[in-house]
Amino acid sequence: MSAASDVNQSRDLGQRPAMLDLPGPSIQDDCTCFTTVANARLSARNVMLEHGMSDSSLEADLLVCHAAGLSRLELLLEPEHRLSAEQVARLRRFLSRRLTREPIPYIVGASEFYGIEFHVDPRVLIPRPETELLVERAIDVANRLRAGGIERPVIADIGTGSG
Repeated sequence: MSAASDVNQSRDLGQRPAMLDLPGPSIQDDCTCFTTVANARLSARNVMLEHGMSDSSLEADLLVCHAAGLSRLELLLEPEHRLSAEQVARLRRFLSRRLTREPIPYIVGASEFYGIEFHVDPRVLIPRPETELLVERAIDVANRLRAGGIERPVIADIGTGSG
């Protein structure tokens, strides 16, 4: 059975697919392509490009950061940082999940919103960047109301989000 049919079958059953059997050396167990941060970034990007994912550079960086426990700055400043076997295994799992088009916040378990990192999983909606604009507008409205003499304006967010 092909990797694609495994994914479709597991989607039909409501299950997450097992590790994909991807073509080529990109994420094979004996591959040395994930030995350093630089190699992992390039290999992950190439695998995602091969699977038609257009934001592959940024997404590869995010997956490598989370798999290796590095900040984005560390990722860029330490390209020869060697990944442990555990980090490589984690990156392979992350990459396999991403190739099924699972959103990165669900894969890494976190999403940032308005400067705060939130734990996310498939039970909650992923915060959208556009919603930060709404927060900024609400703050502007509250500030104008205060300037107009309303000392403690009340603004309610009703019936939105997942929590």
